[in-house]
Amino acid sequence: MLEPQEETLSHLNSIEEDNIEEERRLMYVGITRARQTLALTYAASRKQYGEKIETITSRLLDELPEDDLQWEGGETADKERNQEVGRQTLSALMDSLKDG
Repeated sequence: MLEPQEETLSHLNSIEEDNIEEERRLMYVGITRARQTLALTYAASRKQYGEKIETITSRLLDELPEDDLQWEGGETADKERNQEVGRQTLSALMDSLKDG
C-alpha cells in the first residue's frame, strides 16, 4: 500500500510545485459561495489504477478556524446516525433544487 496522500485538494501539481496559493484561493471562493452550510467530505482511502491509496485531510482544512468546523464520521462513527444525516442532507439538497 502506498503512503497516505493529499492530492485531490490540494491538487498534486500544486503540491509538487510547492505552490498551493491557487488551490487556497479556489477553496476560499467555494467557502464564500455557501449560503447556509458547507459540507466538505473526503474518503479515508480510494483506488487508483487498481491500487488502494490511503488519504489524509487537506492541509487547507487545518487553516480554517477550529470553532467553525464540525467533524463527523471517522473511526468512531455511528453508522446509523451517519446514514440518517446523509438522508437528511440529500433531502435538503433535493428540496433546494425543486425551489431553485
